[in-house]
Amino acid sequence: QWNVFYTKAEFIKNVPSREYKGFGASFSSSNTFMFNKSKTFIGEISYSYSLPREYLINKITAYSSLDLGLRYRIPNKGWTFNFYASDIFRGNRGFYTSQMNNIPQTRSGYFDERSFRVGFSYKFGNTKINVQDRESGNNETIERTN
Repeated sequence: QWNVFYTKAEFIKNVPSREYKGFGASFSSSNTFMFNKSKTFIGEISYSYSLPREYLINKITAYSSLDLGLRYRIPNKGWTFNFYASDIFRGNRGFYTSQMNNIPQTRSGYFDERSFRVGFSYKFGNTKINVQDRESGNNETIERTN
């Protein structure tokens, strides 16, 4: 998925800073992979990238994030094991540069979205329930409209 946008900052009061304007873009992709035919071992990979851009009074550097996940399901047992890691390389960090009163300022915008999750779930109950198809009371009406 691509996102392209245009930003223009206009101050309503006199602010001693340059008003930035310009285009920006970001890209993201999410993919799921089946590692076996029975679809019990599944992998997921997601990547996002934001190009450098100007926003309000800031110039922002490029930043990205890589997320990986694995899921293993044991058929007919109801067990599922999950592992998920987000922002693996700690790349979801943008650096912001601005200038106020001719004084350059640089700061980092990182909210530490890195995480590692391990999960286990068990689905219990009767999985061998047979459901019968029932006819609704308006079959004649459905046949007439077809």
